[in-house]
Amino acid sequence: MATKTSRKDSTTSSSSYGDAGLNCVIAPGTKIEGDFTTTENVRIDGSVVGHIKCDRKLVLGKNANVEGTLTAAEAVLMGTVVGDVTIGGLLKLEGTAVVKGDIVAKKIIVDEGAKYDGISKIG
Repeated sequence: MATKTSRKDSTTSSSSYGDAGLNCVIAPGTKIEGDFTTTENVRIDGSVVGHIKCDRKLVLGKNANVEGTLTAAEAVLMGTVVGDVTIGGLLKLEGTAVVKGDIVAKKIIVDEGAKYDGISKIG
């Protein structure tokens, strides 16, 4: 007799930006030093010192830290970025996001509590 088992997803997500469709996760406690480039979706919950280029969607968790430029097709930021942010489509700054640098994006949503210090060019 065959039995069917199901695997319960043990990941936690915040808001409606869960991990569905993410191809790469940089876990909490992980630190990357150097440039980071990906053609896939990525979620960062650790820290990166260097430039990030993501051809698809980038999600920055609330405890994540990035020191360097961030470029992506679209992004949801909940953590801290010290450096310029360039997004080809929609940029969403959740209430816990902190950006210290210039922002360029086609569209932007800024939740109450989000902070950014720099020049923004939207459109």
